[in-house]
Amino acid sequence: MSQTVSSGNLTVTAPDTAADGVGRNNPIRGYSVAITDAVEGETVQAVIMTNSGDLNVFGKTGAYTGVLNGVTITGGRPTCITLTGSVAAVNKALQTLTNDESSTASDELWINVSDSEGDNTNSNADTLWTPLSTAPAPVLSDVASVSGASGTPTLLPAFHVSELGALRSGESFTVTISDSFTKLTDSVRGVTGSGSTSLTLSGTLSLINTQLKHLYATFANTPSGDDAMIIKVTDSFGNTTGRRTVKMVATGAGSAVADASRGAAINGVAQLVSAMASMGAESGIAPTSFSAVQHFSPACLATSRTFDSKA
Repeated sequence: MSQTVSSGNLTVTAPDTAADGVGRNNPIRGYSVAITDAVEGETVQAVIMTNSGDLNVFGKTGAYTGVLNGVTITGGRPTCITLTGSVAAVNKALQTLTNDESSTASDELWINVSDSEGDNTNSNADTLWTPLSTAPAPVLSDVASVSGASGTPTLLPAFHVSELGALRSGESFTVTISDSFTKLTDSVRGVTGSGSTSLTLSGTLSLINTQLKHLYATFANTPSGDDAMIIKVTDSFGNTTGRRTVKMVATGAGSAVADASRGAAINGVAQLVSAMASMGAESGIAPTSFSAVQHFSPACLATSRTFDSKA
């Protein structure tokens, strides 16, 4: 939605509301200037103000003063910027307008425009005022590690994304999840890459959290058992949680956990064989007489038995 004001042949359009992320420099869309029956060489001057932001055009930061793309940039930067030039040049500058807020406190934007023919919107009644809301970074719940049976899809504990004021109109989120070994699946709409080791989840905050509740992982048997899943959440303003690493542990037959247990048991058998061989050498019995012990399974050795001495 937008709002407009006219003075003579001059018309100015501004957005009804605006939103951005803390510390971000995303363009604030919706500002434009128009002149009906413009005379040759006619110019306009647009003054944009805010309470606490840092206003910029053409990617410049700080108190820049000069001429860029046919627009003269002056004013009391950073909370006020003045653009002077042709209608086309000023509109080009307005399309790149950004406002960097340092906190989530509510702010406001104003725009006043005049032209070289005497039309202006500088009276209080004609000033276009736009409420500005600032989004903080999203927050991802803490999950240190997850585990599941090797080779079987396991529903993961639900990760949860939250953001203060995330119900603002038009805000969307993207979650990227990747793993070098573990296959990831999710059947909820808005998910791409399901059935691979890399997923992308996208949508509103509510949809993202629904997608995360239906995330399955088919754990893989890595040689060392060292596997990790990487999760990152980004909102449409560019705020991000950064990369979060979650340890993935496969369990069951064939997994590194089972391999370690079996290895310990086999090592115990080897020690027993070595000891019996040593005893055989001392008693004159050939060590090869004990070679059959090497074929005992760990499960067999782990079974305890009680023998009746009178049997």
